[in-house]
Amino acid sequence: MAGRRTPDNDQRSRWTRLDACRASRPAPPPGPRGRPPLIEVPLPFPCSNTDYEMRMAQAIRRAIAEGFTHVAFGDLFLEDVRQYRETRLAGSDLDPIFPLWQRQTAALSRRIVAEGLRAKLTCVDPRHLDRAFAGVD
Repeated sequence: MAGRRTPDNDQRSRWTRLDACRASRPAPPPGPRGRPPLIEVPLPFPCSNTDYEMRMAQAIRRAIAEGFTHVAFGDLFLEDVRQYRETRLAGSDLDPIFPLWQRQTAALSRRIVAEGLRAKLTCVDPRHLDRAFAGVD
């Protein structure tokens, strides 16, 4: 893997679109295997689907220009999201891969924690988990 990318909202709150983390967060230090640079895709807020697709197309063109041949997605189960990603990349010279596709979440979570991944809860649904868990590693 030579790079990572994430869409983020480039106005108002500066929260990343998918993981609810502040976009102004400091870059994580390299891990044991090293971490490739994060390629951010700035998105306005609100963001129309047309604007989202235009900005993602620019990121795809950049990745191809930099010699990338594949893009990996962390999707687990949402078939419509997977089909959307595959359709958007069709004919782009970037092949989508889904290394986590249909993995059981309980086993996957145990494995990634055992391998040293740390996470911080950025939001909780207080109907299911006490508010005190927000911000906890």
